[in-house]
Amino acid sequence: MKVLINPEKRLRSGWRILVQLVGWLILLVIVQTIQGVALYKRDAWMYGLGGCLYLLTGLGLVWGVSRWIDRRKFVDYGFRLNREWWLDLGAGLLLGAFMLTVVFVVEWIAGWARIASVTQTVFDSAFILTAGSALFTMIAVGVNEELVFRGYQLRNLAEGLPFRKKPGLAVVVAWVGTSILFGTAHLLNPNVTLMSWVNVTLAGLLLGWGYVLTGQLALPIGLHITWNFFEWFVFGFPASGLLPVGWLIGTQVNGPEIWTGGAFGPEAGLIITLMIVLAAGLILGWVKYRGRWKGVRGELAEYRRLL
Repeated sequence: MKVLINPEKRLRSGWRILVQLVGWLILLVIVQTIQGVALYKRDAWMYGLGGCLYLLTGLGLVWGVSRWIDRRKFVDYGFRLNREWWLDLGAGLLLGAFMLTVVFVVEWIAGWARIASVTQTVFDSAFILTAGSALFTMIAVGVNEELVFRGYQLRNLAEGLPFRKKPGLAVVVAWVGTSILFGTAHLLNPNVTLMSWVNVTLAGLLLGWGYVLTGQLALPIGLHITWNFFEWFVFGFPASGLLPVGWLIGTQVNGPEIWTGGAFGPEAGLIITLMIVLAAGLILGWVKYRGRWKGVRGELAEYRRLL
């Protein structure tokens, strides 16, 4: 039983992560099936329903696991919704929009991209409905993936590592480990390359950077949402190899793949690599500007029993 249960009478961290990960993967398959049918039927309402299911069920899944398996308060995963949390969310939203806008502008100025069309949709419905479905889906993706890979997995992995006297080191190791898992989880996406794996892993480090510096998920959630939405819908790039369901600006890319990312989208190009480095500096600057600089939050490796 010691292989399964720790001295606190809880499942050991590896098993807790596995239970949550399997549940999330099952949910992901169900949602992707629903949205696949929606694309086949060209039904924007069904597509948006899939996003709604993903958001609500994903939150419910982690709430259930947190209470009955992890025995931790849900807010401890990074949802202490105070004023600073909402300010961080706004900063993350602005940063994600800024990053992908710069990518588009650089490619356009370099002559590697041109605007081929505007306000297009693959659904048999009004463009505004496609926009709403795309936005809601990206909100669901941003919230769930940050809750899965950062809020739940990073925290549980850090707690389970044998660095009780060095909680900051445990958090750093867990941060790197979950970022590698985040990059590896995208290997099944279409048109994947070695460069795309490297960049998505770096993106995981960037998203985790906001979490380990603040102890909250607001910054990474905001960044994740607008990164995806501006990449996939506003500018019509492929997002991690997935083609958009519609776009505000249909961008046609013909520049060198090493810079633009080719069929996988900007996430496989060197432009986004440079933007990740810049964004990491901006996040650090924001945290210091708000007077919250404490280094890596070692408390993320600590467990407080659910009362």
